[in-house]
Amino acid sequence: MRSLARASSFVVVTTALAAVACGCNTGSSTGRSQRTASVRVLHASPDAPPVDVLVDGVVALAGVPYEGASGYLPLAAGRRRLEVAPAGTTTAVIDVTTNLAPRARYTAIALGRVASIGALLLEDDAAPVAHDEVRLRVVHAAAGVGAVDVYLTAPDADLVGLAPTLDDVRLGDASGELTVPAGAYRVRITPGAGGAPVYDSGAVTLPGGAALCVAAVETDEGASPVKLLALTGDPAAPALALADRRALVRVVHASPDAPDVDVLVDGAVALAGVPFRAASGYLEVDRGERRAQVNPAGTTTSVIDAALTLAGSRAYTVLAVDRVAAIGALVLEDDRRAPVPGQVRLRLVHAAPSAGDVDVYVTAPGADLQTATPTLAGFAFRDASAYLQVPAGAYRVRITLAGTKTVAIDTGAVTLPAGAVATGVAVDPLPGTSAFGALLFADR
Repeated sequence: MRSLARASSFVVVTTALAAVACGCNTGSSTGRSQRTASVRVLHASPDAPPVDVLVDGVVALAGVPYEGASGYLPLAAGRRRLEVAPAGTTTAVIDVTTNLAPRARYTAIALGRVASIGALLLEDDAAPVAHDEVRLRVVHAAAGVGAVDVYLTAPDADLVGLAPTLDDVRLGDASGELTVPAGAYRVRITPGAGGAPVYDSGAVTLPGGAALCVAAVETDEGASPVKLLALTGDPAAPALALADRRALVRVVHASPDAPDVDVLVDGAVALAGVPFRAASGYLEVDRGERRAQVNPAGTTTSVIDAALTLAGSRAYTVLAVDRVAAIGALVLEDDRRAPVPGQVRLRLVHAAPSAGDVDVYVTAPGADLQTATPTLAGFAFRDASAYLQVPAGAYRVRITLAGTKTVAIDTGAVTLPAGAVATGVAVDPLPGTSAFGALLFADR
């Protein structure tokens, strides 16, 4: 990993960091006992459950989730035993003994997948930061992401011909700390073997007075495989997420009497000639305020014209629902996070205007409907369930008129493999037919 001392312009920031300017040195050693050290913790193991952090056998932090971070905790200096265990258990997956120096500050990161989980302990610079400068350390803590190159440039700079600010950065690599001027920048991360950026911050601003440890952690929420977490040292906001500039948007045509349609984003055609019951894959769209329009194919007449507010590193499903006379957009935020091992996550959407209120039964394939209890009762048109987490295996989804056992939709046996995250959508019959339909989309 190239030393940051050789790259004086390198910083990673976002506009959200303005909130921690000047407050980022909380936990400094001023007035602290000569016998005390400070340690903050980041959970960066993506398949690990919430964890407890123990110091000398005593729980210091309880139920820390993935991406969770603490402020600095005061600990007695000297030899300390640090353990990480699944929350509520005494089975340590990390167990290290280390010597903490008096008045020193440390960042402890649990990283890697559970099968190879480990700890990274970094000593932080405790000196104050000038009001017009920032101090920065960068850590590759994204399990499952290989070597990467990191570019820090002016917001509008072209990467062609530029050497990376940091090259061949691998899991567990941590830079030294560097003090640089505050200002506006853009950070992009590319695979170490070259190629297009897999992370792009867009234009971001670094406020003066901030001292930051920026960790790249694995994510499956949006277009990028990584998310940056800035550890601030502020106990009120110990970690701030630095999202990729892109959102993911999937479009579903669920209006039964509408013709084929074109879908436009900010006035440009993104999808052409989409028929009823068809859906796109995920499209990459810049975060922020976007205008989405749905036009009969080949026309400039919009039957839907909606303003969307999209967050970076998030995913959305936008459905064109109801009959043409009342057509509108149903916008859902997708949760693409993996379920716990051996489980699946399933969300259901009612997009069939002819069906009225329904009951939804998610059962074993051979279950007797007459004795079954609805999984979702009184499910109304335009309703979307939360994601249901169930064991992987074979299921059957049956949808009945509310309060009855009269089946309108029967998927038959459907096998959901472990790790699947999916959305099922109930839709009206195709024109000229009477059978309602069920669409199933993979969310990851």
